[in-house]
Amino acid sequence: MTPRRGLPEAQGSLFSGGETPAGVSVPADTGPDGDGASTAPGAAGDGATPAADIPDEVMIDADGGSRRIPGRAGYGAVVLTHDGEILAEVAEGIGRATNNVAEYRGVIAGLASARALGARRVHVRADSKLVICQLGGQWKVRQEHLGPLWREARALADGFDRVRYEHVRREFNGHADALANRAMDAQAAGR
Repeated sequence: MTPRRGLPEAQGSLFSGGETPAGVSVPADTGPDGDGASTAPGAAGDGATPAADIPDEVMIDADGGSRRIPGRAGYGAVVLTHDGEILAEVAEGIGRATNNVAEYRGVIAGLASARALGARRVHVRADSKLVICQLGGQWKVRQEHLGPLWREARALADGFDRVRYEHVRREFNGHADALANRAMDAQAAGR
């Protein structure tokens, strides 16, 4: 199993008062002594993983989906190191939306989580060619309802020293896809 770190307490609306909001999973650390003690916010022990332990560059795997178009939708995002160490997971059911809206929301959640961790450079990977090419500047945003999401994602991206966007095939985005599906399933079950 991949070792994991907890999120540091962040400023702003993403996390407040050290509490993790609904939809955000803070993976537990195995603890410095291998005792399973968590260093996640609010856990007993020595507190959150120091920002100095977070690498300057992180990877974000993001995905979104919709059951029907539009239909019950959700997203998932994973922030991880280049070695595959999971730093944060985010997933949320977002009600009735299109697949493209859910894909954008996944990227936005990933960027917000990476910012909360203190990353300076991010490598965003997603299986939505539309979202990757629009955010990377290769394609124009032609659907009016996607404009505000594009602007929100770009505003978050502007807070980093560098952002790279990469389109990946679906089979290389399995963790984020699974999170998005769990979020849609939980929403359907009323959880």
